[in-house]
Amino acid sequence: MIPSIPPQNVCNNKVATTNPGKIYNDTVSVSKTSQVMQDEGFRKALGESLIEIGKTEEGLKVLKTLGHKGYDWAKSEDYDGERAVQKELK
Repeated sequence: MIPSIPPQNVCNNKVATTNPGKIYNDTVSVSKTSQVMQDEGFRKALGESLIEIGKTEEGLKVLKTLGHKGYDWAKSEDYDGERAVQKELK
């Protein structure tokens, strides 16, 4: 699935990830400074479109070529575990 992405988080580079609730190794990220991404409606439409791709058999075939299983909206706190690991590695 495509990572769950609240529209407010798309602009904060927390757009999507494979295997929601598990390891976040691939994300769909956007620039915080992009003029296009300043439009909340566009961010929401982009995220919803990516999520919908993973809901179809054809879309899943395409995502599989990338090693993805779909996307869902993500929240900043979804990455707290990763932040803790990175802190320990320093």
